[in-house]
Amino acid sequence: MMNYLTPILTVCLCLWSLADPVALRAEVWPEEGRADDIYLNNGRLQIGIDRERGGAIFHLSDASRRKNLLNHADEGRFVQQSYYGNPDGSTWWNTPWCWNPIQGGGSNGRRARIVSLKRSKKSVRVVTEPVQWATGVPATECEMEERIELQGMVAHVHYTFRNTGETAQDHAERAHEVPAVFADWSLNTFVTYSGSRPWQRDTLTRFVPRLLSNAAGGESAVLSESWAAYVDEKGYGIGVYSPIATECTLYRFGEGPGGPTSGSCSYFAPLVRLAITRGMVYSYDVYLTIGSLDEIRDRFYALHRKNEKRKKAKIP
Repeated sequence: MMNYLTPILTVCLCLWSLADPVALRAEVWPEEGRADDIYLNNGRLQIGIDRERGGAIFHLSDASRRKNLLNHADEGRFVQQSYYGNPDGSTWWNTPWCWNPIQGGGSNGRRARIVSLKRSKKSVRVVTEPVQWATGVPATECEMEERIELQGMVAHVHYTFRNTGETAQDHAERAHEVPAVFADWSLNTFVTYSGSRPWQRDTLTRFVPRLLSNAAGGESAVLSESWAAYVDEKGYGIGVYSPIATECTLYRFGEGPGGPTSGSCSYFAPLVRLAITRGMVYSYDVYLTIGSLDEIRDRFYALHRKNEKRKKAKIP
């Protein structure tokens, strides 16, 4: 009986691999020294979350190239949620700071705590108690949720922030990172579209941001298509599409070399301006991808068209 079934099973497996040529190659490759963290890999894209630092996204790579394009040198790096509120008497980098819960942890090395974590082969959901950046004190009045699903060469991340604890307070309107993005130093060129003809494949804006220092702060850019990318000299890199954002802040830090744990990095954050209020629940979607500029833009254009069709379908 086995001899009779073997050819049939072989044919079925071959047909399956032709229908999904990466289905048999979805093998996780742990980053060096990070085998205990959580990864999703669909054979095209791999994403990793740090189980010791709030479930923040520390790893994003093309599964075929096996190179992490993110930076996770400290608790403030990663791709992660970060919100700002009223001055609270704290200081950071010799500067008066404010209420600032973030997903990874505090500037003093205090790590954010994962409250719950659920994982399947295709997705992961993590709920985190964030930490105040300047002081490292747990922000017990807040909760951050992150849901990740891989869709081809795109990682879809759904973020939710809850300011619903007993000690939650109202905060004045501020700009918030949606999300903060720390990329590898080797990705030195910032690219976006800042013109007046969005989603028309108009000419892109690209430049190398200045280095952050005490004398020179970060820069800003208009996100007319709500996405931006950091790419290397060959035009290859990471793109981030945050549909709710129309502006961003950015800088580069250090003098190299690159690497996931290097002190040097390339940073940008799409921004949204709003007031955090007591009892507030705030959600948004973000899309991450890796590739050439043409590939990055094509994927985000496809997502934009899809999202627009969904909006029109909801209109009565």
